[in-house]
Amino acid sequence: MIEYIDRLLTQTEVNEFRNFYKKFGDDLSMNIHMSDKLERGHNGCGDRSTHLNNKKFAQLFFPIRTVIDKLQERYGKFDVWEESIRYHFYPFPAHTDYVQTTLQPYKQILIPLWWDEDFNPATYFFSSPPQWGEKLYNDCLDDLPRYKSNKQINLSIKEVQKWKQPGDAIVWDMFEYHCSNDNDKNEYSIEKHYKEFISLKTNLTN
Repeated sequence: MIEYIDRLLTQTEVNEFRNFYKKFGDDLSMNIHMSDKLERGHNGCGDRSTHLNNKKFAQLFFPIRTVIDKLQERYGKFDVWEESIRYHFYPFPAHTDYVQTTLQPYKQILIPLWWDEDFNPATYFFSSPPQWGEKLYNDCLDDLPRYKSNKQINLSIKEVQKWKQPGDAIVWDMFEYHCSNDNDKNEYSIEKHYKEFISLKTNLTN
C-alpha cells in the first residue's frame, strides 16, 4: 500500500515545526557515505531527533506531537520506534526499510518540510522482481540514481509520488523498494542539503 496525503500539516504548522527544531539546536547526526558504485560518488543525509520518545523532555511540548496526533486521528493508535528530521545531501539508491526482527507489514511515513526551489522532488517505488507492463529502472535513468556500471537493475517502476507541497505525507509498507529521484539538473554537495522531511518508522498496519 502506498498512500499520498494532501496537507496533513498546514504551511503555518510546517514553519512552526522547522523553526522550533532549528532553535532547539541539536547537531545533525551525519550519515553521508562515499560510494564507488554510484555516479554521484556519495549518498546520504543528516538526521536530527524530534525527541518524540525522549523521557528527559516529557514535560515539554514538541511539535512532533501535533504530527502524531493528526496521523492517529486518521489511522488510530500506533507506536513509533524510529523518528527523525532528515536532511538529504545526496540521493540514496533503491532500498527498503524492512526490519528483519519482525514479519509485520509495518509502515514508513515521510512528511516533506522543505526543498530547494531548483529541485522537483519525487519518491519512486519499485516492484521486485520487475512486473509486466511497468517500465524498468534502467529505462528511467534520466530521473533516477545511476550506477557506474551498466548492469541491469532488477526493478520496475510501480509508482511515482511527486512532492506537491510541504506538509503532505507519503505512507508505505516498509518492504517497498523506493528511492529519491535524481537527474542531471540537480547539483549536490556535502556542504548543503537540498530537502528536509520527517521520517517515521511505525508499527502501523492498517
